[in-house]
Parts: sequence; C-alpha cells; structure tokens
Amino acid sequence: MKKLLVPKGQEQEWIEEHLERHRNPQGPFDLERPNGTFFLINEYKISDCTQIVIINYVSAKK
Repeated sequence: MKKLLVPKGQEQEWIEEHLERHRNPQGPFDLERPNGTFFLINEYKISDCTQIVIINYVSAKK
C-alpha cells in the first residue's frame, strides 16, 4: 500500500497522482491527514463505469 501525503510545494503533483489513481484504481492505499488520522481507501470501477469508493478510518493520533 502506498501512503499519499501532500508535501509542501508539491501539491500539484499530489493532485495529479491522486486523480490518476482515481481514474485507474490499482488497489487500496493509505491516506494520512495533517491531523495524524489515517484512512484506507479502495476505489473500484465496475463494468457499467460506475466508480465505487470505500473509505475506512484506520487510526487517530493520540
């Protein structure tokens, strides 16, 4: 699984990578929010071109 963070100064690259992953899902990935929470994100395309996104809350910073 790949962590997607948004490094300062690389926002445009992060957006482009995220949009490509959304267009062509390739399995689950972790997303870390600035407040330290993590989410596991799964995106699927089904035969009628419907996009399904499943987001699971994984943890929180203590």
